[in-house]
Amino acid sequence: MSESELGSRICMLREKKGMLQKQLAQMMGLKGNSISNWENGVSHPSAAQITQLCGVLNVSADVLLGIDRGAAEKTLDTFEQSLVNTYRALPSDIAGCVRILAITWQNTHYRLAETEQFLAAAEQLLQSHNLQDEWAEEKAGIKFNGDAQ
Repeated sequence: MSESELGSRICMLREKKGMLQKQLAQMMGLKGNSISNWENGVSHPSAAQITQLCGVLNVSADVLLGIDRGAAEKTLDTFEQSLVNTYRALPSDIAGCVRILAITWQNTHYRLAETEQFLAAAEQLLQSHNLQDEWAEEKAGIKFNGDAQ
């Protein structure tokens, strides 16, 4: 990527955030003309400044540098990125709990989908054998805990 391409991306991302060059420079502890120089291809940010830019602009280095990882990899919007950043900032024990909750939710969601498919198949089977009325009577006589009324 050329300095002018990087400068254009910095400008676009800065403007997308609604920031002035001066504001971005202040947030990064730089002189006011530094951002202008980057955006105009006069100079370029150091590796450390690119990392800092990513944080301030809330984008990945791939986005800042214009690296396309393919259509399969979705770029996170600002809210999604803030969730990722919040998760990464959590203490490891709390992050572990969040991970367990997410896995549990995924497993529960998967089991629910399997159960719904099973019930739909069972209903079709009952209908094909004209057993819906008998099943309805049977269900009416069963409590949720499995005990007969």
